[in-house]
Amino acid sequence: MDIKDTCATLDRQLGAEVAHDPLHALSAIGQAREIIDTQQRHAVRAAVQDHSWAEIGAAMGVTKQAAHQRFARAWIEEIKAEVKAARATLKAATREGDHERAATAKARLDDLIAEIKRGKPKT
Repeated sequence: MDIKDTCATLDRQLGAEVAHDPLHALSAIGQAREIIDTQQRHAVRAAVQDHSWAEIGAAMGVTKQAAHQRFARAWIEEIKAEVKAARATLKAATREGDHERAATAKARLDDLIAEIKRGKPKT
């Protein structure tokens, strides 16, 4: 089943639920929206590595400015938190003499820094 089929099925199921139990439908719609929002953030984070904000906006049916305003801050804040955690792990592992864990944390830190550099806003 492809995404279009999945969307059509979800639309039918939600429509039926609205007719049957509107309050339960509202709950289900909220759950679906949460899943979709999470996946959209993941997709934007992946796309920003190789595509401009204009391309991302076009794929979403909005302007580059709208896409950037909606996702750039969250994207960079998420990476900042991950950088902070990787640095803390690297520091602790180095202090404890755990060279394997330190190397893993250093590699993660390098990957995050590269992601930031690749994802700099492009027009």
